[in-house]
Formats: sequence, structure tokens, C-alpha cells
Amino acid sequence: MSRGQNIEGQSTEVPTFNPQCGSTTLGYTTNTIAPYTIEFTHPGPGESSATVNTDANGFLIPSQAIQGVVTTLTTDGQEVECQENQLAPNYGNTTVINPGNTFEGLPITLSGFANDGAVPPVALGNASVVIDWGDGTTPSTANADANGLWSATHAYADDPGAGPTALYSVSVNANAAAEARLIEIVVENAAPDLTGATFVPESPFVGDPVETTFFFTDLGVFDSKQLVVDWGDGTPVSTLPVAAGLSLAALNHSYTAALTIGEKSRDYTVTATLTDKDGGVDTFEKDITVQAVLPPESQITLKNSNGSTYAPGTWTKFDVDVTIATGSVHPPTSTSYGVDNIPCGSSWPLGDFCTNYLAPFSITADGAHTLTVYSRDARGTEYPIFIPVKIDKTAPVVIVQLPALPNNQAGYFNQGQAPVQVAVSANDISGVDQLSCTVNGNAAVLQGVSGLGSTSVTATLPVALQGTVTVDCSAATKTFNVDSAGPVVAVTGVTNGGSYAQGSFTPGCSTTDAHSGVLTNATLTTTGGNGSGAGSITATCSGAKDKAGNTSPAVSATFQVTCATSLTYRGVVNVKQGTIVFKPTVTVTLAISPVTCAVTGATITPASNVPGAIQVATATNWKPPVSSVANQWLFTMKTQNATTGGVYINSAYRALDGTSSLTVKFLNDRAQIYLKLTGQAPIGVGTTKVSIEAEASSMSRLP
Repeated sequence: MSRGQNIEGQSTEVPTFNPQCGSTTLGYTTNTIAPYTIEFTHPGPGESSATVNTDANGFLIPSQAIQGVVTTLTTDGQEVECQENQLAPNYGNTTVINPGNTFEGLPITLSGFANDGAVPPVALGNASVVIDWGDGTTPSTANADANGLWSATHAYADDPGAGPTALYSVSVNANAAAEARLIEIVVENAAPDLTGATFVPESPFVGDPVETTFFFTDLGVFDSKQLVVDWGDGTPVSTLPVAAGLSLAALNHSYTAALTIGEKSRDYTVTATLTDKDGGVDTFEKDITVQAVLPPESQITLKNSNGSTYAPGTWTKFDVDVTIATGSVHPPTSTSYGVDNIPCGSSWPLGDFCTNYLAPFSITADGAHTLTVYSRDARGTEYPIFIPVKIDKTAPVVIVQLPALPNNQAGYFNQGQAPVQVAVSANDISGVDQLSCTVNGNAAVLQGVSGLGSTSVTATLPVALQGTVTVDCSAATKTFNVDSAGPVVAVTGVTNGGSYAQGSFTPGCSTTDAHSGVLTNATLTTTGGNGSGAGSITATCSGAKDKAGNTSPAVSATFQVTCATSLTYRGVVNVKQGTIVFKPTVTVTLAISPVTCAVTGATITPASNVPGAIQVATATNWKPPVSSVANQWLFTMKTQNATTGGVYINSAYRALDGTSSLTVKFLNDRAQIYLKLTGQAPIGVGTTKVSIEAEASSMSRLP
């Protein structure tokens, strides 16, 4: 049947109306939804025709009236032939509650409500409900109660096929309705369940056959199976097909692997995997203990030489005493032993590699040893026992290694090599469990410790001390010298921030080194000042180096220098007039600014007013400096005229209206000045003039 539908905003062509009689869904048209007049036949009482409306989509609205086989369908007065006659699905049937999936072998219950299919439905009390389970078994019959309720239980013995599930179509019919209710039930495979296993014998000896029986159940009684057994000893697995319906299976196996020396028994894990034909799997594990065939045995006692019990395989610092006694279960006929030699075997004659045991003996040498004890019984069966014995009576060997000391450092490590990285190592056959060191008697912290517990341990010990250092690591010692600082440098003669009068101080440098000693003393440089040695002065001491190669940073002191308020100089002046030379003593006094050190005044005083003396009236003739250069000031002084005084060369000569110039030169330390007086003076009353020169060099400063 085709049908059309309206979509908003579009027109849809009306499809051909081709109804299926007997169905509540008859189709629809897009433009006309009309009531249908239906004629039908049915096996029960009631009307044989009815008018049934459609919903908005053209589907018939279920009604109690539609029961039986629809024969005629009319709408808008037009009769439509039914294509085929069918029984209306709502007549005389039942609802069915689908219980969902189930497992093979487990019961499943269906239930429902038998009714006439009307709206509202009317219960079919005591209706006979027939259930065909779809698995070929005889259908079940359930009688509904007075309210139409019924139920039926069934178990699916198997899910057919090789897959894990099977789909069964179940038909349910109430009161022999023309159409039965159909539902589908999924039956899942039930995996087998391995419940246990037994071993006979329970604890076999090596080589004994063991019968192993496995027990299992399976809800799928028609499922054949396959049993796969891994015996746990590395041999190939065993596979056994199991027919359906069986609950046990048995297999034989022998454990033939030899046990190791000293091994009394060994456990194996037996793993069984059971798979049914539909892929259901279960796994089961059980351990079996296989015993060694006991050979002749000896009882061996190990004691440390201090009387304590020695544990085989552990390290001891004592000799190990060995006593061998005859066992009581399988006593040997002879016992021999060997230490660290080729094990004795069935071919040994006593004395080749082993020693016949007669009395207790001791193992005394350091090292890891193997004590071999062989016992032989009357049948010639031999039983070797290998016992590890470890003896370490020697203290660990400790090595302290210093880095290479460069040349030309007076035997000292310097600041570029400090901290000194001391390498410490310890070796011992039994392993080193602890390593400790002291530096100058104090506990030290080792770094990078590696290998503790092994036979070789390494570590690093950084040493940051100065002077003579002794590293002691378990009596392994090294003594060395460290100078990790440059010389101590100080500025002497002045104090940083101090103030000094010029000439009252002498700056210098002090260089000391308490360890390797001084190689190069610091040198002094001064900076600052105003060019006259006054002002803010910085004295710097730099360039110090010790014998280890350490250098020191420059050290400075900044201080203030002031000048004296006056300086007095005295010296002999050579005064020459023509060929006549006089040597009067002259005192020069300079007035000095204490801040700028500039000359603010000068006075020249002769020693006495005698022939050859120089007299200058500075109070009236002093002039300020006319120029200045480094450490030199130029002044002009004019002598007095003839009437009021002047430059007296001697009692016979006298300068009339003569002039003189005075040059004063100061050295850096102002310890001396240079004085020169030149000019001309008339002789007598005439016009003849005589050249006059007066000079004094290296005039010493008075205190």
C-alpha cells in the first residue's frame, strides 16, 4: 500500500488507494480523510458491519466493531474491493509479556492477558492459550483465569548452531484466534563450569604416573566439549574431546623433570580449560606437589669460630667450622667433601677431588666458597649438597685520592680549586655497607655515594677549609694545604673618611697572607685632589698575589686633605752686583688658603739689615698672582724708592726707583721653594745702573 503526506508549504500528489482488508491500517489520502464503512464476517456474535473513523493520518481507529474477516470496505459511497481476506488481529487473542533473553537449560516464563481486543478490552475468562515455543517441542497449553491472566514456563535445552545465541519465534494463541501473537526470544549459550579436580596420587614422586580427574557441569546438556590441560611443567598440553552429557573427564600425566640439588619437592600449577561447542569457556587451576626421590643424606652443621650458627650464603668475619653427621632416614655408607674444587661424581675415587670425611674441619680463607658434600648409599646412589660459604675477615680497602696539584702554587690548592674534590673509594669482597670520613677530626658529609652494599663504593668529599687539612676515611688519610683566599690588603697611614693637613700623613699599603705567603705586595696609587694635593684623595692598594696564585681585589681609602695656613722657608740668597757677591740669609713666609691651597700672601724678611741684605716692604707692594701654573705661582713685588727705602745691596749702594720681580716655585711636597729676584738699580746719583740678581734655590721649609 502506498500513501502520501502533506508537507507544510508543498502539495503532495494523492497516491493510489490500495487497502489491505483485515488490517486496521488501510492507508490514507492527503486531501480526504473520511469514515470507512466496513463489512466483515467473524466466528463470534455481533454486528457484521460498522463505520470506523480514521485518525488525522488516515489510519483506522481500532474499534470493538472490527472483528473477523473484513470482506467489504466502502468510503464516500465507493466500494473498494479487498485484495485478500485476513483475520482482524484484535479478535480473540492475548497480550504477551516478553521476558527478554534467557540461557539454555534455565526455565523462562511467559505471561499475558487474554481479551477480545476491543477498546477497552474485555477479558476472555478461562480462555485456552496455546504456546508454541519454536524449538520443536510439544506446545504448552495454559488456561487463563477468570480475569484472562495466564502464564507458562519452558526451558530451552540447547541453543542450536555454533554461535553463542539462538533466536526462537514463539507463537501464542488464545481461543484459537485466526492470528496468533508472535514474539522472539533470544537463548544464550551457558558456559560450562569446571568445579574441581583430583590427583591420584595426591603428592607423587618424580616419574610417577598421575591420574587427574576433572569435574564439571553444563546447563547445555546437548553441548559437546573439549578439555585442554596445561600440566605446568613445560610439556605439551593434553587435549581430550568430551561428549555431551558427561560431568567428568580423566587424563594421565607423569612429571619427569629432575629437581635441583637440595630441592625436596616442587609445586606445579595444572590449568584446565573446558570449551563447549558454542564457544563457552571455563578455566580451573590446581597445584600439585611433586616430591624428589630421596637419596642418601647427611646432616651438615655450620658454626662460626666464635660459636654462633653460620647461615649459608651470608658473609661472616669468622672461620666456619663444618661438622657432618649421618642422616637417619637414608643414611649413607660413605661421605666425602670438597671446598672450591671440581664436584665429585660417580667416577671419583676418594682423594682425587674430594676428601673422605673423618672429622670436623674448618674453612678459613677469605672469599666466596662452595662446600660440596657427597653421600653414597649401598645402592651407589649419590646425593650432592652444595653449600655457599662466604668469609671476609679483612677490613675494606679504602683509598683517598686528591686532585692533581698544579705547579707553582707553593704546595697549596687555591681559590680556583676550592672546594677541593677528594675522591673516596672502598672495596671489599663482602660488600661495603657504610663509608664515613672526617675532616680535621670532624664528621664530614660524603656526596654522590654510589654502590653501597656492593663490593665497590665510590663517593666525593668536597673540602672547603683553609690551611692544613687532613681527611681520614677509615684510617686512609690524606693531608694537604688549601689557600682559598687572596692576601689581606689594607691601606695604611690614612683612614677611610679621615681628614689630614697637608704634609702630616704618608699613605701606604700593607700585604699579608696567613697561609701560602705573599708573592706580590700591593702597590699604592692616589687619585683625586685639586692639583695642589688637597681636597678628596683616594688611596688604592692593588695587585697583591699570594704564592698559591690567589689574587686580591683592590682596597681603597678616601680621605680629605687640607693645607697649612702658612709655610715658612729659609735659605741663603746669592746676591750679585757686578762682580760683587753677597750671601744674606732670607726668610720667606707664604700665607696659604687651607681649602684651596692657594697662596694668599707672602713676606720676605732678611736676617739682618747688613750689607748684602735684601729688604722688601711687602705690605704696600704686594700684588696678587698674575698667573699660575702647576705648583708655581708668579708674584710681582716692587721695592721702595730711595727716600723711603729699597733694596739695599750694601752700605755703599742703594737702589733708587729700582724695581724687582720675585718668582716663587712650590714643589709637590712643598718641602722647598725656588726664589729669584732680578732688577736694576742706579749707582749713586748718576744714571748708571747696575744689574742686580738675587736667587736662592732649595730653600728649606721651616717646621
